[in-house]
Amino acid sequence: MINGIGKTIISFFINVLSLSIRIFSVFKLIPQHGIYGYLIGLLLSQIFTFVFSLIFLCKQLKAKVIL
Repeated sequence: MINGIGKTIISFFINVLSLSIRIFSVFKLIPQHGIYGYLIGLLLSQIFTFVFSLIFLCKQLKAKVIL
């Protein structure tokens, strides 16, 4: 959605930060927790991507999210 409104740079930075979380989990969590460490890192990176994309879209489109 962010790419569709012409904000590809923002999308790029969100994805780079998400990838950084995954890389951190590979080096720090997998040796300690095995596959569960990878899954934790994957989940955290997906949550990060969702939350920051949602925040940016709400500000950009001046929308409100009702949870």
